[in-house]
Amino acid sequence: MERKIAVMGGTGIEIEGEALSIDTHYGMVTPRLTRLGGVDVLFIPRHGEGHLPPHRVNYRALLMAAKMWAHPG
Repeated sequence: MERKIAVMGGTGIEIEGEALSIDTHYGMVTPRLTRLGGVDVLFIPRHGEGHLPPHRVNYRALLMAAKMWAHPG
């Protein structure tokens, strides 16, 4: 079983990696995929690409995207 880590980060954190699009029931999420110490790491920007204010963040979509990535199918 390959280890995977999903991280939701806030302002000021930028990760270099492959841009992904994950379509959830709650909306589209655009995380970045990278590897750190031999572990796949999915970085999900909490405020999105355009830095949404906290009351506009679609938290359900963020959590669902992490779950879908970690457990596909």
